[in-house]
This record gives sequence, C-alpha cells and structure tokens, in this order.
Amino acid sequence: MLLERGDIPHMTHFSIATVAKGKMTAAHSHADLYEAFYVASGSGLIRIDGEATPIETQTIVVVGPGETHEITNTGETDLTLIYFGIESPAS
Repeated sequence: MLLERGDIPHMTHFSIATVAKGKMTAAHSHADLYEAFYVASGSGLIRIDGEATPIETQTIVVVGPGETHEITNTGETDLTLIYFGIESPAS
C-alpha cells in the first residue's frame, strides 16, 4: 500500500532519496512543515541555515519550518535517506 497525502493526519510525504558520492541536494526551505531525515546508509553533511552537521548511518535530523537546508554526500558510497514531512500546526 502506498501512503498518500491525508492517509496519516498532517503527513505531507514519506520518501526515500539517494544522494550519489560527491553530490548535494539543492538548498531549500518549507514554510509550513517539519522534515525528518533518517540516514539509512552512507555519510555526509546536512547544512541547516548555514550550519553544517555531520550525518552518518542511523542519524536522525529534524528541520523546522522556514529553515533552509541542503544535504551533501561526503562519503565513499551512496547516501540513502528516508524522510517525511509533517505540516506545522501554525499552517
């Protein structure tokens, strides 16, 4: 069964992403949701509002509404992330 918007109250998405060695995601923010990232494998850096934090397998990071974030794979293998968004109560 696939989850869709509305199946779980306030959840906007539930996804898996792979960032290749040496690559990064585009910096962006979400005005109305929290995003939680679980590192399934690999290592890298997550930059939130300009502050870089190392991430590795089993790390969990939550990004709040309005926080600009990007993820860089600094490891030797693919960086695999499982992540989901939850609507902010203020939205």
